Parts: sequence; structure tokens; C-alpha cells
Amino acid sequence: MEADKQHLPHQEPQEATAGSDKHQQQHDEGEEEQQPPPAAEAAREGVGEGGEEEEEDGERASPRVLWPSFPPGRVKRIVKLDRDIGRVNSEVLHLISLSADLFLGFLAGKAGEVALRNRKKSVRIDHLRAAARDHQPTGDFLLDSLPQLQARPIPQPEARRALSADKPLPPGARHIDEFFRRSSSAAIE
Repeated sequence: MEADKQHLPHQEPQEATAGSDKHQQQHDEGEEEQQPPPAAEAAREGVGEGGEEEEEDGERASPRVLWPSFPPGRVKRIVKLDRDIGRVNSEVLHLISLSADLFLGFLAGKAGEVALRNRKKSVRIDHLRAAARDHQPTGDFLLDSLPQLQARPIPQPEARRALSADKPLPPGARHIDEFFRRSSSAAIE
């Protein structure tokens, strides 16, 4: 009897009856189906032709459903931005979302490798650009879409002083340079 009871930590114990065991089993199975696996994790696992998993004995198991990480409504809106597309099938949206998920995983991985090669802790746009440049098919269409790097001019000390001289000071405040000029001129006299 005790082995038949399955208790979750947040539930109170229930009486073991045939109806409650069946309900618990259906509830447990329903939880497994509702928990979508990440697309990248599912792509890493061995999936045979036709989306069927191959077991160790060479037998085919039931096909696995992959869950995209992008909301289908948003993907549909993005696809409909193209005026040539009228209707979009739900299977097509699913495939577009999964392929975008795989592409972003690939690009993020390559950009992470570039960041590690440059001994950086975070991935920046220049790492994405280098990753796209290193992979020719990706670079062909993506480099035009990435924002251009803008070289920031390093302000020279004179330019910094000119910028600070342009700003008006609040009432009762003065520049620190004035403080040192007065104290040094008083010491000379």
C-alpha cells in the first residue's frame, strides 16, 4: 500500500484507492506532456529520420514534439510584415520558430567562442560581427543587418576642459581650479 502512494512535498497524503491512483497517474503524465523541452536540448539528443528517436536496440520510438521558445503570435506578425505572404500555416510558423531558435543558438555559441578567444567575459556586438564574418553563409546575409560600429573619439584634456567650461555652475559653486589658483597665489605673496 505504501509503495502505491505518490506524495508531492506540498500535498497532504491521500488514501490509496484505485480511482485516486489512476487520477494521480494521469496528473503525472499530463505534467510531463505540458513541460516543453528546450529546443536546443532536444536538438542535441539523438533524433533519427522523420523526427523519431532511435533507441539503443535500433527500434524506433514515438516522435518527439519540439517546442519553440518564441511565441507563435509574434512570429506570425513578423512573417506577415512581408507583403508577399498572405496566409501562414501553423506548422510553418512552428518550423520558422524552431529554425530561428537553432540559428540564434548557433550564432550565440560562435559569438561566445569569439569572446573567449578575446578573453572577454561578456558578448558584445563586435563578437557577433566577428562570428558572422567567420561563418561565410551567415556573414552573407547578416553582416548587412548588424549595426555599424561607431568609433568613439577619445576626448582630449583640452576638449574636456572646454566642455566643463561651457556648463554653467550652480549658484554658490566654483571650479576647483579657482580654489587652487587662489591658494597658490596667496602663498606666493
